[in-house]
Amino acid sequence: VARSVTVSRIDDGAEVDPSVTSVILTFSEPMGQTGTVSVNGVAVTPSWSGDRTELEVGLDLEPSMAYEVNLTDFIDESGEDFLFSAARFVAIEVPAPVRASLLRGSRV
Repeated sequence: VARSVTVSRIDDGAEVDPSVTSVILTFSEPMGQTGTVSVNGVAVTPSWSGDRTELEVGLDLEPSMAYEVNLTDFIDESGEDFLFSAARFVAIEVPAPVRASLLRGSRV
Protein backbone atom coordinates (compact mmCIF):
# COMPACT_ATOMS: atom_id res chain seq x y z
CA VAL A 1 0.00 0.00 0.00
CA ALA A 2 1.34 3.43 -0.88
CA ARG A 3 2.38 4.88 2.46
CA SER A 4 2.75 8.49 1.43
CA VAL A 5 2.23 11.10 -1.22
CA THR A 6 4.41 14.19 -1.54
CA VAL A 7 3.25 17.38 -3.25
CA SER A 8 5.58 19.74 -5.09
CA ARG A 9 5.27 23.49 -5.57
CA ILE A 10 2.85 24.09 -2.70
CA ASP A 11 3.87 25.77 0.54
CA ASP A 12 1.05 25.40 3.10
CA GLY A 13 -1.05 28.34 1.96
CA ALA A 14 1.82 30.68 1.19
CA GLU A 15 1.62 32.81 -1.93
CA VAL A 16 2.22 30.71 -5.03
CA ASP A 17 3.53 32.27 -8.20
CA PRO A 18 0.57 32.41 -10.67
CA SER A 19 2.96 31.36 -13.44
CA VAL A 20 3.10 27.84 -11.92
CA THR A 21 1.35 25.60 -14.43
CA SER A 22 1.25 22.28 -12.58
CA VAL A 23 1.65 20.45 -9.29
CA ILE A 24 3.42 17.09 -9.06
CA LEU A 25 2.26 14.44 -6.59
CA THR A 26 4.87 11.79 -5.81
CA PHE A 27 3.67 8.44 -4.44
CA SER A 28 5.85 6.14 -2.35
CA GLU A 29 5.15 3.26 -4.76
CA PRO A 30 3.73 2.76 -8.27
CA MET A 31 0.01 3.36 -8.63
CA GLY A 32 -2.49 1.50 -10.78
CA GLN A 33 -4.52 2.81 -13.70
CA THR A 34 -7.55 3.86 -11.62
CA GLY A 35 -8.61 7.05 -9.89
CA THR A 36 -9.86 10.50 -10.69
CA VAL A 37 -8.37 13.92 -10.02
CA SER A 38 -10.27 17.15 -9.56
CA VAL A 39 -9.17 20.72 -8.95
CA ASN A 40 -11.74 22.77 -7.04
CA GLY A 41 -14.37 20.17 -7.88
CA VAL A 42 -13.68 20.09 -11.63
CA ALA A 43 -12.36 16.81 -13.07
CA VAL A 44 -8.98 17.12 -14.79
CA THR A 45 -6.83 14.73 -16.78
CA PRO A 46 -3.44 14.28 -15.11
CA SER A 47 -0.29 12.90 -16.64
CA TRP A 48 1.70 10.00 -15.13
CA SER A 49 5.44 9.41 -15.11
CA GLY A 50 6.64 6.24 -16.83
CA ASP A 51 6.99 4.37 -13.51
CA ARG A 52 3.57 5.65 -12.27
CA THR A 53 5.01 7.16 -9.07
CA GLU A 54 4.54 10.81 -10.11
CA LEU A 55 1.28 12.40 -11.14
CA GLU A 56 1.36 15.85 -12.74
CA VAL A 57 -1.81 17.92 -12.47
CA GLY A 58 -2.07 20.95 -14.75
CA LEU A 59 -3.25 24.20 -13.18
CA ASP A 60 -4.45 27.55 -14.46
CA LEU A 61 -3.90 29.73 -11.39
CA GLU A 62 -5.52 33.04 -10.64
CA PRO A 63 -4.12 35.47 -8.02
CA SER A 64 -5.69 35.37 -4.53
CA MET A 65 -7.59 32.16 -5.28
CA ALA A 66 -7.54 29.00 -3.13
CA TYR A 67 -7.08 25.66 -4.89
CA GLU A 68 -7.85 22.13 -3.74
CA VAL A 69 -6.64 19.03 -5.57
CA ASN A 70 -8.64 15.88 -4.75
CA LEU A 71 -7.68 12.29 -5.52
CA THR A 72 -10.50 9.75 -5.55
CA ASP A 73 -10.37 5.95 -5.86
CA PHE A 74 -6.61 5.67 -6.37
CA ILE A 75 -5.42 2.07 -6.17
CA ASP A 76 -1.79 1.00 -5.97
CA GLU A 77 -0.39 -1.78 -8.17
CA SER A 78 -1.14 -4.39 -5.48
CA GLY A 79 -4.85 -3.53 -5.80
CA GLU A 80 -5.23 -1.70 -2.49
CA ASP A 81 -6.63 1.79 -2.00
CA PHE A 82 -3.69 4.15 -1.46
CA LEU A 83 -5.31 5.68 1.64
CA PHE A 84 -7.01 2.67 3.22
CA SER A 85 -5.21 -0.67 3.37
CA ALA A 86 -7.17 -3.90 3.58
CA ALA A 87 -5.89 -4.29 7.17
CA ARG A 88 -8.19 -1.42 8.21
CA PHE A 89 -11.35 -3.37 7.32
CA VAL A 90 -13.08 -6.18 9.21
CA ALA A 91 -15.45 -8.76 7.73
CA ILE A 92 -18.84 -8.91 9.45
CA GLU A 93 -21.68 -11.40 9.37
CA VAL A 94 -25.13 -10.07 8.45
CA PRO A 95 -28.47 -11.89 8.28
CA ALA A 96 -29.34 -13.28 4.82
CA PRO A 97 -32.23 -10.79 4.20
CA VAL A 98 -29.96 -7.85 5.04
CA ARG A 99 -27.19 -9.20 2.80
CA ALA A 100 -29.64 -9.65 -0.09
CA SER A 101 -30.97 -6.13 0.44
CA LEU A 102 -27.45 -4.66 0.50
CA LEU A 103 -26.55 -6.44 -2.73
CA ARG A 104 -29.74 -5.09 -4.37
CA GLY A 105 -29.12 -1.60 -3.00
CA SER A 106 -32.53 -1.45 -1.32
CA ARG A 107 -33.85 -1.20 2.24
CA VAL A 108 -34.93 -4.22 4.28
